[in-house]
Order: sequence, then structure tokens, then C-alpha cells
Amino acid sequence: MQRVRADQLDYREEDGLYCLDDAPFTGVAFTPDGPRVRSEAEYRDGMAWGVSRSWHPSGGPASEKQTSGGVWHGLCQEWDEAGRLTLYEVYELGVCVWRQRWAAGVLAEDWRLAESDGDFATLQMLRRHFMRGLAELGG
Repeated sequence: MQRVRADQLDYREEDGLYCLDDAPFTGVAFTPDGPRVRSEAEYRDGMAWGVSRSWHPSGGPASEKQTSGGVWHGLCQEWDEAGRLTLYEVYELGVCVWRQRWAAGVLAEDWRLAESDGDFATLQMLRRHFMRGLAELGG
């Protein structure tokens, strides 16, 4: 898999794709921090697609987030410098459906998307479009 510095990618406003040498990028883009890697993200066809990771200056993990088609989709987690989980989120098609947040090791928020939330209708619409697209592809 191709691996490049993130500053080598160009963002095209007209189609929202990340490109390398005018072609939509597939591979891993990373941001160096001296001899270390500060962050890295996977791309497919110019869109964030796969896992994005970042690390604290100490080298410990700071975040790990999953994307699909350029939007958050799946598990997103963050840790503090001590290695304690501070954020745990689950996304579906770019909409957060569950979040837990900790402060100093104590659970401070435990939230789940409810039918009364504004994003619930958006998620329902995205699910319909996604399923319609799968059906059109024969899947």
C-alpha cells in the first residue's frame, strides 16, 4: 500500500477528494513529528476510508477512528496521556449513534441516539439510500 506524507495530498474542492499528483489517492497518508508519526489515515479513491490513528507525544495512542466513504462509520476512540479511554463513539454513515465520555477516569456521559433526536431522521434516510444502492448493485 502506498504511504505518503499528508502534506503531499491536495484537496479538490470541486469533488471533495484527496489527490496525489492530480489522481484520487489510495493508500496511507501520515503526518510526521520528528522521527515519529503523529497521525496517519487510510484513503481509498480519494476519500478517507479505513482507520485513522493519532499518537500522543509520549508515543501512546491518542485516537483511533473508522471511516467509510469519507464519513465516520464504526468505532471512534480517544485516550488521554495516561492511556485511559476518554471517548468511545459508534458512528453509522456519519451519524453518531452512541457515545460514552470519561473525565479523569469517571464516566461523565452515556448517550444513545433516540428517535426524538434530529439526527435520527437523517440516519433513517441514509440507511434507505444505502440499502437502495446495495440493491441496485445486486447485493
